[in-house]
Parts: sequence; structure tokens; C-alpha cells
Amino acid sequence: MKLTRYHIVSACFIVLLFLPLTQQLTGFLPVAKLAGVEKEAQPPTWNISSWLNKEFQQSVDAWFNTHVGLRPWMVRTAKQINYSLFDKEPEGTGTRVYIGRNNFLFEEPYITAYNEPGTKRQQLLHDITWGLWRFQQLLEQHGVAFLLVLAPSKAEIYPEFLPDKMKKSGREQRLSHYQRMLPILEKFDINYIDGHKLFLDWKKEGAPLLFSRGGTHWNYYAAGRIVQEMIANLSSRTGEIFDNIDISSYRIDSQPVGTDNDLGELLNLWFTDAITGEQVHPVFRHLSGRRRPDLLMIGDSFAFTLISIMEQEKLFDQCDLFYYFKRRFSWPRGTDQPLDFATLDLGRELLSRDAVIIEINEYWLPQYGFGILRPAIKALEDAGKTGKKIPPGKE
Repeated sequence: MKLTRYHIVSACFIVLLFLPLTQQLTGFLPVAKLAGVEKEAQPPTWNISSWLNKEFQQSVDAWFNTHVGLRPWMVRTAKQINYSLFDKEPEGTGTRVYIGRNNFLFEEPYITAYNEPGTKRQQLLHDITWGLWRFQQLLEQHGVAFLLVLAPSKAEIYPEFLPDKMKKSGREQRLSHYQRMLPILEKFDINYIDGHKLFLDWKKEGAPLLFSRGGTHWNYYAAGRIVQEMIANLSSRTGEIFDNIDISSYRIDSQPVGTDNDLGELLNLWFTDAITGEQVHPVFRHLSGRRRPDLLMIGDSFAFTLISIMEQEKLFDQCDLFYYFKRRFSWPRGTDQPLDFATLDLGRELLSRDAVIIEINEYWLPQYGFGILRPAIKALEDAGKTGKKIPPGKE
């Protein structure tokens, strides 16, 4: 039998047709997971009722679509073809990522917040800030310093790189919650670091990029400068001289680390070099103090970069993060677990620290502490009524 081009093409087609099933059954090719969060499809269960109402057929279809062999390979390939050949932004089932000018990536929620005014009533903003002030007051009565860190949004700092189609006219006239909160924070004399203002000042002074092109979080250079401000603030607030850092210089390369390319990874492309671009890596100089503090931080995902730097530079003795006031992460113990509110001694958690830091990205304003303020105020007021002793070292 003579082998023709038709036979070769047919054979290749059959091999490709059965390749996903073969991989699914044998696992002969390693397949890396796709980036991002997908809802796990449950294995289908058959019964007469589910068959008749077509729930079984639908569950089979959903399960097969997420478990078919070589799915990550096919998804990445399809996205790469659409992006490279047709200039189509990759889409997924999670947060939408937009590609702006100079390949800057932005998350949709931050763009929406950039365009829309803050809608919370002014009285509500005032009342929430009163709670923040009361929290600060009670902590300081017990000898625990308080600091609020306002993390900036990438869309607010680099609006010139937003996609033109995502900019709304009249945006200059709107007031965000951040803009409306600042006078109230000043009125209540809240101890805070304004990351938004600092970033704009540093940008005007000619600083390197403060957000990487492929990341949604501040880069390690910018976060390092915020850490420097935080420790200096706490040292001044407590009268202690804590270990700190100085950013003596930085280097530029094309190797993202940590969260530098977290949005780029969500695109699930094979090649993202054109997007990641240059990266700014700080060079830290350790400044020795008298001791290192014990810290409790309540914050969102921007807090991880701060803590990563502080851990690397050994700037705390111990640090716990109440992530969205839902999970506890601890350093150096390595704890990562849900907060058990039934057993959580909030008063002890707060009073055993040198300082309590609330970090919040301006996108989340005015949700200071993500629900911790009311129970924390009660716990601290109860500690005052019972004459609870101030922990050693806080007299």
C-alpha cells in the first residue's frame, strides 16, 4: 500500500483526536495547572431523577470540560493565538484583566473604582472613622502603638496607562472614598501613612516604576519604601529604636519575583515577556536598632509584600496577619489557618503587641480592619474595666 499525504494527514488527525483522552487516562505528559481560581466541578452522580431533568447530562458536561486531558495546554494555546495573532485580550472565568498602554495590566474592579465616585454617606464615613479613632485611643491607653497604612491603587497612580476604552469622561470631577476620607482622618488625628500621596510624590520626583507592568500589587521597591516609613513611624510613636531598612539603590532586570507578575500569570499565555518588561528590585541596607517589634497586622493582599520584606530583613520578632479578619498567617511560626472566633482572645492578641497596623488598599475604603473594629473596641474596653495588666515591656 502506497503511503500518501492523505494517509499522513488522517493519521495525524486521529492521533491528535485521541491525544487528550490518552493523556487523561495515562497522565503520560506533565500538565501545569492554569493560574487563577476556578470552581471545581463535582463528579457527576447518576439517578433516575437527575437523568430525566437533565441535571446528570449537564454535570457530565461541566466535569468533562474541566478535566479533559491536556486542557491547560489547549487553553494556553488558544489564548496565545488570540492574543498574538488577533490582538484579543485573554479572558477567563475570574477577575477580568485588561491590557493597557505599554502592556500595563489592570484588574477590572480597580478600573471601575477609578471611574466611579465614592457613594457612602458622609455621616457613615464619619462614624466609621470615629470607631477607628476609638480603637487607636484604647490601644495607646494600653501602651500599644497604632498605625493605619493606606495602600494605593495602580489605576490611581498610573491612569495614563489605562486602556482608552475603559476611561469615563468627567472622571476628574468625581471624589473617591479616599479623597473624602482624608479630611476625616485628619479631623480625628488618626496616625496614618498615605501611600497614595507618597506614590504620587515619588513618581513626580522621578522614582522608578512603583507597580510592575504585570502586577496588581505595589512592587518590592515601593513596598520597601513603605516599610521604611512604617518602622520609622512606629519608632517615633513608641519612643523605641526599632531595626529598620534604607533603600540604598535598586537594580533593573527582566525577572519578576513574587507578586510582580500576578496579573500576567492570570492571562495564562505561553509567552509573557512582552508584557512583564523591566522589573525594579530594591537593594536594602539594614539599620540596626535596639530591638525588633512584635506586630499584629490586619489587612488585605497588599500586606503580604510588606511582611515579606520585613521577614527577609528581620525587622520583627514576631508578626501575625489577620487577612481580611478571616485567616491568620504567622511569622516565623508559619501558621496559615482560619480564625476561630469561638476561641479567639482578641484582647490578648491586641495587648501583647508593640504595635497594631491596619493596612487597607484604597479600593476597600472605608472598610477599615474588615470587621475587627467593633469586637476589638469591646475587648479593649472590657480589658480596661477588669484592670487587665499591660504585657511586660509595655509599662
